Amino acid sequence: MAGRRKRGAFDIVGIAALAAVLLVLLGGWLAFPRFQQAMAWQDCVASGRTNCGG
Repeated sequence: MAGRRKRGAFDIVGIAALAAVLLVLLGGWLAFPRFQQAMAWQDCVASGRTNCGG
């Protein structure tokens, strides 16, 4: 068939998509503790306390 491309051993688009998904997951895993700390601080401030440690 005309117009079909040959697939090599590695499909670069698939590898790039997998790498992007893995980077997003890794970034979320690394950033979550920081977001959790910020949410805890906001909860402390919102409850009217003044010794929130931040």
